[in-house]
Order: sequence, then structure tokens, then C-alpha cells
Amino acid sequence: MDKQVQNQCEVGHAVCHVCRGKLGNTCPICCRGIGFSRCFALEDVVDTVKVPCANTNYGCKQFIIYYQKEKHEKTCLHAPCFCPEDGCSFKGSKGSLLFHFVTEHKWSPTYFHYDKAQWISIPRHCQFTLLVGEEDLSMFLVVNTFVHVGNALTMISIRPHEASGSCYSSEISVHDGESYKGRYVLQMDPHVGGSSLHDRAQLGRFFLMVPPELVDESTDELTINIRIEKIQCDVHH
Repeated sequence: MDKQVQNQCEVGHAVCHVCRGKLGNTCPICCRGIGFSRCFALEDVVDTVKVPCANTNYGCKQFIIYYQKEKHEKTCLHAPCFCPEDGCSFKGSKGSLLFHFVTEHKWSPTYFHYDKAQWISIPRHCQFTLLVGEEDLSMFLVVNTFVHVGNALTMISIRPHEASGSCYSSEISVHDGESYKGRYVLQMDPHVGGSSLHDRAQLGRFFLMVPPELVDESTDELTINIRIEKIQCDVHH
């Protein structure tokens, strides 16, 4: 919403922005057929009116000037995130979403350190693996999409808005055994996409296709190496 212009007739009767468009050039008080000029005194009064953020229930305590409300809510860090599990309608702050994952769906988060590679195991048919940063409790989701040619893995940063918070790059690699001998596949995402998961978890632009022969048949698991780095955000972020 843009700042609303307040008007007054030549006598000084104030007319709000909405009514001005309906009244034309006739003052509703004195009924004179005159033009209207801006009432800066009334605009100053209206500008002191502040409204609560729509994300109050999710932890935002800010009150915003009415015409800045929409702009604030587009970047509000307290906007809700959503549960990607089928049939689950939960939405809440990032902190409450982590608690929801653990208590309601019994997810076991894997904690990691930035700029440090780490091995994790994923059951072949497990759709989601939750990663949590030790330093800041930021959440990432490894989305595992099972297709006929193998498993497609992609990384998502869970956050209220795509352009909010820090920026990250990621690497996911898989090879047959814990040495770098033999078959090896690697995927690098120069800019991990952020999502509130409002539209559930989607396969990203960058993903790793793991062929079936790299799945451990004895455990039916994928053993992958992940590395997440904080990077400098682009000026358009």
C-alpha cells in the first residue's frame, strides 16, 4: 500500500483519500463546488498510526506505519514455515517447525558445522533428511526423490522467504566406498535455494542423480558426503 494523500477544501474541511475519489469537487461539509488541496496536518496524524504485523502469532512484535506494512511482511523473519509431510497442515515459526519435526514426525536432525564435510546415511526411500547448523540452528532439507533411474537429491534452506537471512552453497557427493577410488558422483549448488515449504519440497534446479548401483544393498541406504558453506549474498538477494 502506498502512502495515502489526505485532502481539504479551501475552507479547511478535511477529506480522507478514499472519500476524495467519490466526492469529486464537492465538499461534503460546506457543499461548495471547489477543488481540494493536500492537508499535510492530517497526513502527519495518519502517519503516526501503526498496525501490527500479520505474523504476530509467529513471534513478530513490530508495529508498522500502515503504508509500510506490506513491505515489512515481504521480508519479515517471523513469517511462517510449513511442514512438507503429506497430510500435515502445520505452519509456524522456524523454531516451532524444528520442534514439530522432532516431536510430531520423530525426525532425527543431523547437526553439522559450516565449511566442514560430513558423511550421513539416508534410507533409499526416505524422502526428507533434516540438517541443522550447530552454530545458528539454521535448517536445511535434503530432499530425496526416488525415480526409476535412481535417487535425485537436492538441498533446500528452510526459511520464511527466498531472499531472507544468510546465503549458502552446498556440495553433495556419493561414491562406492569410503575412499575416493571407484565410481564417484558430485553435485555442487552455488546458491542453495530458500523456501518456507509453502508449496511443499520441490526438486531444485541443482540436484544429484545417484544411480542404483551406488546404494548399499546390505542396508538399502545411500551414504552421502555433504558440505554447506556460508557465502556472500548477491546484491539482489
